[in-house]
Amino acid sequence: MWRARLQARLEEQALPTGVAALFYGSPGTGKTETVYQLAKASGRDVMQVDISEMKTCWYGESQKLVKGVFTKYEKLCRKSKNLPILLFN
Repeated sequence: MWRARLQARLEEQALPTGVAALFYGSPGTGKTETVYQLAKASGRDVMQVDISEMKTCWYGESQKLVKGVFTKYEKLCRKSKNLPILLFN
């Protein structure tokens, strides 16, 4: 599997084995679909976050919302056998 090979190469170089990816492009070019296909290929769930819901005009509220996302993700990680993919869309 591609993920296992990638993680092995990262471990050989004493690097963290996690992967973060930033997809860029116009709407409709397949960025979100790519994430879902990666999740399907690796047998992982996707926790999708709509980034527009994280913006607020109230002081400190955006930070609380973002912290809530990562708290929820951490709980989901503890429950899941395979770590889920966190997608900010």
